[in-house]
Amino acid sequence: MEEKTISFEKHKEIGMISKILNNKLVMMEVKTINSAKNKKEGRKKAEDYHKANKALSLFKSHMENIMFAEYPKQATTRIYYGKRPDDFEE
Repeated sequence: MEEKTISFEKHKEIGMISKILNNKLVMMEVKTINSAKNKKEGRKKAEDYHKANKALSLFKSHMENIMFAEYPKQATTRIYYGKRPDDFEE
């Protein structure tokens, strides 16, 4: 039997952290755009947040692939892409 690289509990922890980070990045991007003089300037200033969130999405996709390969009976898309927790809003 093949050894698992990451425990299922660790996947749940990483998934929750990634959802929180995703939420924070989106909030920071929106806040940056809305506080700019105009939307074009705001989007340019917020570009790094957008790029970071795209990289995070790629990470989550890779982690989800690992999870489904190692825990096919337990895995669910909610681990990495489920409802975002709302207890950390600013």
